[in-house]
Amino acid sequence: MRRQALKALILLLVILFITWVNRQPEWIESIYASNVYPFLSRTLGYLFSWIPFSVGDVFYLVICGLLLGMLFRFLKRLFTGKFRNASYRFLQLLVVLEGLVIVFYLFWGMNYFRYSTAARLDLDRKVYRLEDLQPAAAYLIDRANHYRALLPRGEMEKVKDRQIYRAAEQAYRDLGKSNPAFRVPRPRVKPALFTPLINFMGVAGYFNPFTGEAQVNYAMPVFVKPFVACHEIAHQAGFGPEDAASFAGFLAGTYSDDRLLQYSVHYTAMKDVLYEISRIDRTVYSELVTRISPEIREDIEIERRYWARYRGPVDAISDFFYDHFLKANNQPKGLRTYNEMIGLLIAHYQKQGILPQ
Repeated sequence: MRRQALKALILLLVILFITWVNRQPEWIESIYASNVYPFLSRTLGYLFSWIPFSVGDVFYLVICGLLLGMLFRFLKRLFTGKFRNASYRFLQLLVVLEGLVIVFYLFWGMNYFRYSTAARLDLDRKVYRLEDLQPAAAYLIDRANHYRALLPRGEMEKVKDRQIYRAAEQAYRDLGKSNPAFRVPRPRVKPALFTPLINFMGVAGYFNPFTGEAQVNYAMPVFVKPFVACHEIAHQAGFGPEDAASFAGFLAGTYSDDRLLQYSVHYTAMKDVLYEISRIDRTVYSELVTRISPEIREDIEIERRYWARYRGPVDAISDFFYDHFLKANNQPKGLRTYNEMIGLLIAHYQKQGILPQ
């Protein structure tokens, strides 16, 4: 048992050291983001990108089974009065959990603590006001209307998931040629094996930091999937915070010549900006909504009905824990961080001259 206790102590010290390093963004940027993570990303890509199913999901199943088995053995010893053996089982469980935490941060989690995305992309990000949101919403509505008009309903529904994933991957290859911040050695998106479960958690997609794979909920409406795929690939590119990943996904989509991808990213950004406006001024929001095409309004309703079927206690519990996870990883606004991509979007449009500064 002493050996297990020593292992647990050493791993705890390693976690404390990583926590200290995470407070040094210049080290994270110059050492981890520039050298360590690119090597790990390439290695994981070569190992798993060619496999058609999500290896990460299988890994999660195995780990969950292992942890539950260890927890059961610990509780069994505890409630049968075998306290010494129970202590040993507890230390075993603790060592595995500490090991997973260390691997998480070394393989990817340190990306949460890099320099801000605005600094990395040379964007003058400011606190946005209604005067900034209005023209941004109007522009996004126009772009979404344009691309939606190019997608007849029957044609859009025939698009295969494989085509969606490959278009998102190609978008990053194209953008990465002109901006190294978006380069992904081997971008690869896969359908999530856990889709029936994550529906009830309100999850559209996720990135597996242990295998470097991006997973997408394959049951969602077709027009939502391309943006989600781009968002998850952004995590592969080293964009940790959710607002950064959403903005990177949006930007990659705008560089694509795929009409569905273009529509998906503008549709999602439009909804985010309109939601923010609705919280500030309902009158302005109502006026802007009248500009949305009937086809897009139908898409919004389709998406709303889809998620409404799964809303419940599992969704609420999932949001609670993920909100706290984000806050513990340099995202103090928790789930609200997703909407914070608006600040990056406005700064980008102002830099491009699309919106006034």
